[in-house]
Amino acid sequence: MKRRILVWAAYLSLNTLYSTEHKSATIAGYVNEEIITKNDVYQLSKEADLNHEQALNRLIEQQLLLQDFNDKKGRIPTAQLDVQMDSIVQESFNGNRNALAQVLKLKGQTFFGLKEEVKTSIILNVMRQQKSQSIGNISPKRIKEYYEQHIDEFKLPARYYIEQSGFKASSKIVIETIEKDKVDVLKKLLSENVPLEEIKKQLDEFTIEPIWYNTSELDPTLVKSLDNIKPRQSTEYLKLNEVWITSKLLNKQDTQIRPLSEVQSEIEEKILVEINQKNYQDYIDTLKKKSVIRLIP
Repeated sequence: MKRRILVWAAYLSLNTLYSTEHKSATIAGYVNEEIITKNDVYQLSKEADLNHEQALNRLIEQQLLLQDFNDKKGRIPTAQLDVQMDSIVQESFNGNRNALAQVLKLKGQTFFGLKEEVKTSIILNVMRQQKSQSIGNISPKRIKEYYEQHIDEFKLPARYYIEQSGFKASSKIVIETIEKDKVDVLKKLLSENVPLEEIKKQLDEFTIEPIWYNTSELDPTLVKSLDNIKPRQSTEYLKLNEVWITSKLLNKQDTQIRPLSEVQSEIEEKILVEINQKNYQDYIDTLKKKSVIRLIP
């Protein structure tokens, strides 16, 4: 009898050890008493396109927010949750609850489970927003300082209104029954000081209608040439990719700085994002200091 008891005890001990090891192998970490599983980390990493560390940190933050919500006796009104659920049915399933039920069944999920997920999502959003400030809290002085410190952000690049024409680098032309490379003919005409307009008449195969271009849209060599001529003048022929092309400058707008009055709302948004990101991170750091977080290798 004792032997039988010992055998069962050994079996239970091994089974408990296996279960503990198997369970620990699936655990990524603890946030106080709450468990984050490796599968949770994997799923979030896959869904949100995050690496392992980023996904784990996000899950830790979510647990901290949920626990703080519960510690503060937070409550999500049933009416708010119902409105959110109705919105999902209307927007994703055209109001067809049966269609939603079928999708949930295929995913092995219940309506109640979905409702809990939505509730969690609402709680997380509420907790993330609680430290947020509004634009009204940003002083004019801070806006002006941001503008002066980030002036390059508000530069408008130079723009050129040009008409272009030219020919392919591989093109040939027949002169007095002799076929010649157009580029060789171009060089000869230039050496003879033939006017550009006459050269264009002889060699050009295409003309591009006048278009406004930003500096970044043009080849640097072309930009340099355009900066050295006046409106109504043309650049020399330049080889760009596989074409020889000349550009006629019709108009030009120099680099400009957008005035503060025009970009004030943009600056306010940028500053607000910075403030709220810092407030949120400070909040999370405070929660971490008050919590016990343990990661499992």
